[in-house]
This record gives sequence, structure tokens and C-alpha cells, in this order.
Amino acid sequence: QDLSSFHSAEEKFMEQLTIFTKKQFFKGVAGMSGEEQSCHLLDTTNPEQCLLQGESNSAVQEACSELARLRSLFTESELQRVHAEAAAAETEACCALLEKQISSSFSTGQLRTHEELSLQLAEKKAKLKQCKDQLRQLSEDALPSALSELATLQDTHILSGNYQLKLARQSYFLDKQQDLIDHLLKQRARHELITMVLELEQQRHREVHHVLAAVERQLMACTERFDSMQTVLSNPALK
Repeated sequence: QDLSSFHSAEEKFMEQLTIFTKKQFFKGVAGMSGEEQSCHLLDTTNPEQCLLQGESNSAVQEACSELARLRSLFTESELQRVHAEAAAAETEACCALLEKQISSSFSTGQLRTHEELSLQLAEKKAKLKQCKDQLRQLSEDALPSALSELATLQDTHILSGNYQLKLARQSYFLDKQQDLIDHLLKQRARHELITMVLELEQQRHREVHHVLAAVERQLMACTERFDSMQTVLSNPALK
């Protein structure tokens, strides 16, 4: 069957898909919101300078509040990180000490008495209580104040922009991208279907070719027998 109509339809489809892609992803996307949007680094260390640059008082106050929120989150997150690292180091130290004691017991071949183990346990508990008291003092007094001071030394630039518009644009791009993927998947399905049909037709042609080749061989064999018989019958000695 002639596939020229299919190829012509696919060419028209690709032209329309190219136009759709250019329209949705390249032309007029920047003006989706009706106004030009931009992002900039907002320096809140000098609010008066922000006011001189045209920022409104409410915008400056909002930026300062955002900076305070980020600083508080920084202190809390850093405190959680330090506690997590301390807990991990404590676990590793306990595992190393336990392995050391086990290897020491096996190497000496001597088992300690109950009194020795009780005395050692009491000493370890006393040292552990002392370490916990020191750790509690550090985590409740020294560490929060140090992290608060560190937060004030962090960079005070905040990337400011219309994030609602950015999210809307991102959703728009994802939706249009999914539409484009759906069209391409349908085109691939059509191509795979045509390829499957052509492969089946090629297989049928091979089968027909094998049958015709077998018929040809049989006809040639019959022709050879007929020629031999004709040669025999045309022999004058047999007349």
C-alpha cells in the first residue's frame, strides 16, 4: 500500500508541532504576566539605602523580617546539626570502646570478676554524668549564643523576586512540556505501528517467496523429467 499520504500527514504534523513549540516556549513567554519581572539581591544591612533606591518602607520592613526569620532558622538548624553530629560521635566512640574491651578480653584470656566490673561501671557512670553535665552546659549556654553570633555574621543578601509568578511560569512550562511529550509519544506510537505492519508484510513476502521458490524448483524438476522423457521417446532406435 502506498504510504505517501501517511508521510504527507506526518510532515504537516511536524510543521504544526514546530509552530506550537515555538509559540509556547519561545515567543511571548517573558510577557506572560503583562509586566517585566526581575530578581535582585536585597541588601538589608542599610535600610536607608534601600529607601533611597525606591524601595517602600513596607518592603524594607518585610525584608528585615525575612532576614530575622532566616537568622533564627539558621541558629535552630545549626544547633540540631551539632546535636546530631555529637550523637553520631558518641555512638561511634561507644562502638570503638566496646570493640576494644572485647578484643582485650579475648587477647588476655582472663575474665573479670563481678566486683571488678561493678567498680569499673561505677567509674564510667561518674565520668558519663560529668560529661553530660558539661555537654548540657555547652548546649544550653555557650552553643546557642555562639550560633546566634555566627548568624549575625552571615551574608545579609536575600534574593528577592515575584516567586508566585515564577511558580506560575514553572507550572505553565511543565504543562506545555507534557503536552509536547504526549504529541511526540503519539507520533512514536504511529511510527512503531507502521513499522510493525511493514515487518509483518515483509514476513508474508518472505513466506510467499519461499513457496514460489519451492514451486519453481518443482517445475524445473518436472521440466527436466519431461525433457529426458522426450529425448528418450525421440530416439529412432525405439521406433
